[in-house]
Amino acid sequence: MSARNKKTYLEIPDQLLLDLKNNLVTRQVLNGIALLDEHATLLERLDPEARNAAALTGLVAQWVDIGYGEPELIERLLACFPREKRCKLPLADYLQLRMAEGLLLLLRDHPDEALRQFDLVLSMQDEI
Repeated sequence: MSARNKKTYLEIPDQLLLDLKNNLVTRQVLNGIALLDEHATLLERLDPEARNAAALTGLVAQWVDIGYGEPELIERLLACFPREKRCKLPLADYLQLRMAEGLLLLLRDHPDEALRQFDLVLSMQDEI
């Protein structure tokens, strides 16, 4: 594939995921929100083929759950991963998306449907 035909996307650094996780676990909400704001372009231009895209989607869903942005952000990120692409994802990435879907369902006041998503993720935890 020529350089001209290569797909270009924004890289999602491992450190960003680590920092978002750490801020989430330690409840450093202002730091996490600032970090997300700083990387808003990644969220606006998320490429589902980028390394860490599904993991970022899962983390953003958790951040939306604690107050960052609106549930529509989760919806928009999940829309980047149509069903036909999800079947090609590694299991850990697929489960990140299912977790994000569960959080979105919970935020949309559909707890029974959310529970089904979370049950699936929990049932697969030993696999990842």
